[in-house]
Amino acid sequence: MAPPQSPHPVGVPQDAPGDSSLGAPVELDAGGMARVSLARRRSPSGALEVVAIKEMHAHLARERDARARFRDEARITRRIHHRNVVRVLDVLEERARLRIVMEYVHGVSLSQLARRLAARGERMPRRHVTAILCGVLDGLHAAHEARGERGEELGVVHRDVTPRNVLVGTDGVPRLIDFGIARAAMRDAPATRTGALRGTPYYVSPEQLVGGPIRRQTDLYLAGLLLWEMLSGRKLSREVHNEAQFMVLVSSGRLPPVRTYVRDLEEALEKVLWRAMETRGEDRFATAAEMSAALAAALPPSTPAELGAWVEALAAPDLARRAA
Repeated sequence: MAPPQSPHPVGVPQDAPGDSSLGAPVELDAGGMARVSLARRRSPSGALEVVAIKEMHAHLARERDARARFRDEARITRRIHHRNVVRVLDVLEERARLRIVMEYVHGVSLSQLARRLAARGERMPRRHVTAILCGVLDGLHAAHEARGERGEELGVVHRDVTPRNVLVGTDGVPRLIDFGIARAAMRDAPATRTGALRGTPYYVSPEQLVGGPIRRQTDLYLAGLLLWEMLSGRKLSREVHNEAQFMVLVSSGRLPPVRTYVRDLEEALEKVLWRAMETRGEDRFATAAEMSAALAAALPPSTPAELGAWVEALAAPDLARRAA
């Protein structure tokens, strides 16, 4: 996992002894629930590997509900086996410490890519757009289809598909991260119906606003929001006066047409976009796999080699600091 850009210098700590022990982690970023660090450990095979560690803040680790949510994130993610979802390698509990050890992805988040492009006054090449979003959708489909130990459907819905939660590696593979609020959709129906834990501001679906049923089509709407922003090179949050206006536009299905900013947009691509963002969930694609196929047919995606080389060139300063 590649955490968001941090003002702290990034380095790799000294080796740690033992097959599974972690070197002293170097903090990269901190959010409301946890902090993310970079560390090095010895794998079960004895090889040294760089990993990302998500550790719950100490004050939250003392709260039963918060601990349950954190464990659920690890449990859910470990049930999803797909190249487009960041892998959970281990879960560590030591007294009041809760840590999730994840694969490290040498790459940057979609939000970092967007900032780099905005600074240059450029838009993302459209074949890279489809490559990234097809990868996100393929990862979502794997999550939606995930099953438990007895083969039962888990009914996972991510509900927080945002630019910050999409990593694009220099290997040209987009990966989903952070299933921290997926638990409510899977196990806590009352919280879902009342609209609790609705996700990130400006990245919500109509049903999340009104407390409607949360299904896999919710994630497809959020993928549509990502597609709108990647195609237009703009953030929807900056196209409205405030969050209240954004909610009205989402609820009424009157978001700004992407052709306002991209006049040469392929018609087939535009059709995929607006179907994904239909106000009613039943009018959207039936599955993430169906949307991915439609997107690839509308505009063939770039290859992983092409996408990876582009990411490496665009994000070179960020990657250099982390690799120092």
